[in-house]
Amino acid sequence: MANIDLIREVKRSAVNHWGSVLSACGVDVPERGKHGACPVCGGTDRFHFIDDHHNGNWFCRQCDAPNHGDGLDLIAKVKGISVLDAAKEVSQALSLSLPEPARKEAPKSAAPPIAEKVSKLVAQTTAGQSAYLNAKGHTCPVRLLEDGSLLLVIRCGDDVTGAQIIRPDGEKRLIAGTRKKGSFIPVSELPETADTVLIAEGYATALTVAQLHDGLVLAAI
Repeated sequence: MANIDLIREVKRSAVNHWGSVLSACGVDVPERGKHGACPVCGGTDRFHFIDDHHNGNWFCRQCDAPNHGDGLDLIAKVKGISVLDAAKEVSQALSLSLPEPARKEAPKSAAPPIAEKVSKLVAQTTAGQSAYLNAKGHTCPVRLLEDGSLLLVIRCGDDVTGAQIIRPDGEKRLIAGTRKKGSFIPVSELPETADTVLIAEGYATALTVAQLHDGLVLAAI
């Protein structure tokens, strides 16, 4: 049971019983509907125990704000405790059983790092010709999944940040968890330094650019 549920249950159970509940909790108030001494500020006649809705509501013309509330608010204000602690006192006064602390759920296992997911996919590939790239005029060996889809590893610097899968019919998708910002698909192994970096839109276009120009060629995502 959540804290708010305990408070609601206590308030529900205390309806029509606030006079005796307050007394049992050590809070003295005038008779219902009467004015009298304030259990908070000590004023002699400015406290009014209204209780017209049977929830222990009260008002004091001398107390600092908040100078009104229900029975739980009054107990909390008199004793300088939280409303939740006041609810626990009332629960004991009403002989209600306090709820057992909620059991913490075991944390869900975190998703595997994207580099690990990509590594597992790469392990499932074989070298071959991509029908998609062949249709674009490229016959270089590439990594192919079992269904003939092309697997392209996406990087950001030296870090693996995801992968793109291109089906033989050209349908493209990124695997779940791929980070696109700042990432790219290298056409060849990344050198330590590069004097010229060329960025093309799409892997097939990047292959064409690499055939025509010297330098590091990257395919944008």
